[in-house]
Amino acid sequence: METLSRWVLTFLLNALWQTALITFVVAAAARLLRRAPARYCHALWAAGLVLSVLLPLASLREPIKSGTPPPVIERGKQSEPELPPSRANLAQNLGAGSPDSISDPPSITGKLLNSFARRKRSIAFPPWVGEAALGFYLVLLLIQLARLVRAWKRARQIRTSAQSRALRPESRALLAQCLAAMGLRHVTVRTSSELAGPATMGVIHPEIILPEALFDGPASDEFASALCHEMAHIRRNDYLLNLICEVALVALAFHPAAWLMKRRIDETRELACDEAASQRFLGPAAYARSLVSLANSIAPLGLNSRPGCTLGVFDSNILEKRVMKLLNNQPQISSRRARMLFAAAALALALGALTAGAFSVEASAPMKSPNPVTLARESANDSTQNETRPGGPAGGVTGGPSAGVTGGIAGGIPVGVSGGVSEGVDDSITVKKDENAGSVSGTVFDPSGARVPHAMVFIMNVADAPKKSGETNESGVFSLTNLPIGVWNLAVTKLGFKTVQVNVVVFEKKTTSVIIDLEPGIVNQEIVVKGARVKGATPAPATVAHESLRVGGSIEAAKLIAATHPEYPESVRAKGIQGEVLLEAVISKEGVPLSLKVITSPDDALSKAALEAVKTWRYKPTLLNDEPIEVATTIAVDFQLRD
Repeated sequence: METLSRWVLTFLLNALWQTALITFVVAAAARLLRRAPARYCHALWAAGLVLSVLLPLASLREPIKSGTPPPVIERGKQSEPELPPSRANLAQNLGAGSPDSISDPPSITGKLLNSFARRKRSIAFPPWVGEAALGFYLVLLLIQLARLVRAWKRARQIRTSAQSRALRPESRALLAQCLAAMGLRHVTVRTSSELAGPATMGVIHPEIILPEALFDGPASDEFASALCHEMAHIRRNDYLLNLICEVALVALAFHPAAWLMKRRIDETRELACDEAASQRFLGPAAYARSLVSLANSIAPLGLNSRPGCTLGVFDSNILEKRVMKLLNNQPQISSRRARMLFAAAALALALGALTAGAFSVEASAPMKSPNPVTLARESANDSTQNETRPGGPAGGVTGGPSAGVTGGIAGGIPVGVSGGVSEGVDDSITVKKDENAGSVSGTVFDPSGARVPHAMVFIMNVADAPKKSGETNESGVFSLTNLPIGVWNLAVTKLGFKTVQVNVVVFEKKTTSVIIDLEPGIVNQEIVVKGARVKGATPAPATVAHESLRVGGSIEAAKLIAATHPEYPESVRAKGIQGEVLLEAVISKEGVPLSLKVITSPDDALSKAALEAVKTWRYKPTLLNDEPIEVATTIAVDFQLRD
């Protein structure tokens, strides 16, 4: 259920903006084709609706990435240790992929395709959002499916009840003329008392069903107009395309832009059939008069009484627009220019679709924030895990079996194992891993730009994959391998620094490179102020003191060297008020508390007393690489009454 709700939410998120974008592109392209034949606009609107469904569906699949196979370490081949790249080079390499990956320069076609490569962004949502989206979409889907099934059954009922009768001789002659003009060999014409106007049904064996009044009436222009219009639907395979659009609309029924596209599809379809019928048989003026006369004859029954899943003369309810276009004397553009404009519009739609697909989003569950203390305790248990440690012990392992491995492990022990195993190791040594797995590597820096060695690195994801851990080497570099494809939460922690967490995407057979900048941790200071309780005063509830955090590692934490003890105000003691005043400040490079601010306090008088005392405090500043830096601090002044 969790996976299904995530898929539905991903589909809805992408459909919301991708459908709007496609609608805008098609509307702009259709405006350029307003003087072209209506069939071109109809093709664009239909393609836009189908793309609006396919693009969000495509966002549900994982991107396919190419890569190199796992490395094989062969006996007798010695790898030279490489100098770690500078921070600037690392930042440049992040845009091109793994720093250690080497590939041929891409061709012009490759650059064009890479510009439209998928850049899926993951957005975290609480589980209840996905469940609500799933429930909403399922209800809407069921409603639309019920509407479509009901219309289909109604159409089947009309087709089953339609009668096959012989046409009058003059009507049969007019039918033959219409078939010849529209380029069709045979069409079945039947009649039904349940229809108010002409309709077309069927995909493989299409039929034209006429109302009884028109079927049994004289062979007039109205009869010929109805036949030619419905034959145009058959010639264009409009019935099948209409079914496809109806199904696509079911998937996007929540989006107003999808309904707009479906309406434009219906309108341009009828305009295209009008053009075909008027140009091939009757002529625009006679055809327009026939449409008006036919509409007047069925007006008492309603122009829109035709059931769904059928095609009729008066589907789109734009009779006035159709007649005006038929009688408009403004010439259309040439066929050659119309085809060129249509090709340009189709290209614009394709580029819009590629752009929309490249920037799809993905719904995911919120990452669980790992506890740095817990991670540090668990890191000892992960020491036996098979992880590649770039830049291992510089001198290798001495004293081993003689004449053994001479080249060392690339990326692990640069110089190798001196002494080695007697007579060497036959064949090659391979690291067993998932063929499609990816990896994450990176470099950790402190605020001065220096590399941070021995920082703990942890990575986990929401797909119940095993948690992995590692440690930066002497060059501040780490590498975590054999990671399943997906979104992972990477945490880097070291005593004295704030824990940094980032989301990284692991691709198939690719190395994702990151740069981590650590910031100094917050210095906490706590002092207790005691005062005698005044007899008869009602004790107030005491607040819980904040636990101090240890600061260590490569940072020399700030130390309080001079402190004035706050005074316990007599007026506050008389009221029996006690508790903790929590202050926030910045310890400057000179060791002076700056930007003092009260976070919580049980009484304003206690806040004032704490502020006046802390202003006079002096610290030995925090040293990073023997240089003083500014750090944030929290100061807890605990006022306690003693009996």
